[in-house]
Amino acid sequence: MTIGVAWVRTTHRKAQELMLVSDSRLNAGGFLDAGPKVFTLPRTDAAIAFAGDTYFAYPLIAQVSQSIASHFPLKDRAIDYVPFRTHVIKLLNSIFAYYRTELKELRVPDTEFLLAGYSWFKKEFCIDRIYYVSGKTRFEHRECKTRFGGFGKCMFIGDWAKKGERQLWSILSDRFGLESVSSDEPSENQFDYEPFEVVRDLLRNAGPNDTIAGAPQIVSVSQHMNSRHTAVYWPDKSCEKVFLGGRPVFGFENIENWIMDPDSFESSHLSFGQRREGEDSCA
Repeated sequence: MTIGVAWVRTTHRKAQELMLVSDSRLNAGGFLDAGPKVFTLPRTDAAIAFAGDTYFAYPLIAQVSQSIASHFPLKDRAIDYVPFRTHVIKLLNSIFAYYRTELKELRVPDTEFLLAGYSWFKKEFCIDRIYYVSGKTRFEHRECKTRFGGFGKCMFIGDWAKKGERQLWSILSDRFGLESVSSDEPSENQFDYEPFEVVRDLLRNAGPNDTIAGAPQIVSVSQHMNSRHTAVYWPDKSCEKVFLGGRPVFGFENIENWIMDPDSFESSHLSFGQRREGEDSCA
């Protein structure tokens, strides 16, 4: 399954950016701890993540991406995020109508999505959980509202979502003395990397047979409506092992992505063609 989270982060320069972070474990008769779960899209103001069964998630995300690429107003963002979200939900339901199975346990998809992006019409970032309602036999969405003591928008998905919410609340309560996690009153404090800390710590403490594992994968969307993957040193910078999109960057590869230290949150960039010293120094 998954621990996935999307939130609106306020930078030290008081700009905002949308962050999506997930673990990297896929479960399908075995474990693959290098599975992509967070995806950029052909329109660069939005990204999508999933939790649950890859049998449904991967083809549906591929079709969403293809639909965007096939229609210029969707691709160049002339269609705002909100009607784009409606388009995505209609597409998911239309595609799922073609699904047939004789297996009762597969008739209800055990899959949910985090769709998030920047709305130029509303002039704010939007985060939505898209999930299947078995009683209505269709996908619906729930829009993220301000939560966590007024800090801002933040939404978890996956079987570890509740644990993630509790851990985030504990961090905010300890650091800022919050009294109500459900308050919608705006706070003078805003999210930085606290939700990432939750995923980081859960992954570092996960057991070998838990449903989450692997390196955290990170996608950000800026207010200038561009999205990008950020690599991460994992399990920490001292190992000098770089992971991008959930998998290690191998010695024969060069990447142009910024690389984040998961503890200091500082980012660095490898020179083109530079070999990473000590890339195999940690297990």
